Amino acid sequence: MDIVLPKGLEVFIFGSFLYKLNPNDLDMLVIYDLEFISSSEVSIKCKECIFLLSKYFTLKVDVIFLTIDENKGSGFVEKVHAITPRRCAKFKEINFITPNF
Repeated sequence: MDIVLPKGLEVFIFGSFLYKLNPNDLDMLVIYDLEFISSSEVSIKCKECIFLLSKYFTLKVDVIFLTIDENKGSGFVEKVHAITPRRCAKFKEINFITPNF
């Protein structure tokens, strides 16, 4: 399955989904670049992606949205040990397509 992401977005996966056989949900972090997408439109732009992942995994998808600067300031990716979907075996049949910057 291919999922097209808008320019300026990067997706990470974290939480129990990474290590539990039967997780309760899928925790997803979306880091976005304010140069390409505003904070008021980022959740709308991700709606299809969230829907497709929820349907594919039959799980609720919980999403946290952070700007690049918010992530740098908080160190969220490092704190929660978030990884890109391509590094997660459960995502082997999902291809995230992002436009070139």
